[in-house]
Amino acid sequence: MALLVTSCSDTFVYQVYDVKSDLSQVQKSLVYENSDCTFTYDLWEKGGSLGFLATNKTEKDMFIVLPQSFFIRNGIAYDYYAAGSDSYTIAGVISSSESANAAVGGYLERYGKWYPVALNYSVGKSATAAVSKTRTVADPKIICIPARSTKYVAGFIISDYIYKDCDHPEQNYPKKQSSTISYTKDNSPLVFRNRIAYTFELEDSNYKYVDNEFYVSSLTNYSQKVALEKTKEPVCESSLKVKSKRFTVSAPNRFYNKFRKQLQSVGTATQKK
Repeated sequence: MALLVTSCSDTFVYQVYDVKSDLSQVQKSLVYENSDCTFTYDLWEKGGSLGFLATNKTEKDMFIVLPQSFFIRNGIAYDYYAAGSDSYTIAGVISSSESANAAVGGYLERYGKWYPVALNYSVGKSATAAVSKTRTVADPKIICIPARSTKYVAGFIISDYIYKDCDHPEQNYPKKQSSTISYTKDNSPLVFRNRIAYTFELEDSNYKYVDNEFYVSSLTNYSQKVALEKTKEPVCESSLKVKSKRFTVSAPNRFYNKFRKQLQSVGTATQKK
């Protein structure tokens, strides 16, 4: 008689995407700069985030014109502004099990960020709380950035697609780290752009444009034990420390997705009659 013994345990595989662009990397941020403004990104999030800090370097108010601004993913353009609407919904996810670098060099606290659900991507089962709100504004077509100041502009989720190699399952479920799959811009599975229109005179339709282009240059799968490490974070005004996890593989020019892995061990035993 043969006995089948199966044990299952759940863990996650983290698929990390390296992204290349012409932007400069300064500390924990990707930076674009011209004579008028500076745009600062940190892509590191689940699914990736194109939210950015827009800094107006001039002595005039700067206006981002949303109907002429787009997220462009593999040639498909998505609107920053939905025509005919005087409000928009913004949403975010709070996770208790993971911690990441604060976006754009620590300017924003992780739990204070909001993301537009623009591409209808799922936030996933790992989230402990999903929060959203609707904001009604006087003119939703325009974001005003006062002279010599900075404003955070909520961006799009980049991609929640998971790549799996059906011919090489060890690539999908590595014990530690898979081999890295590399791409050029010409054969990259994901090329995306953030095209932002702005002006300093609302009556003038001769807009200026910032067009930041990115592409996925490589992807690597990491086991949960490699991707995350346990840490203890101090509590303000206290000697106590709170247990948490932080990423070992994060960078401002990276983002990640994750998928569940089931480990099964199967054994057989023969029972004599």
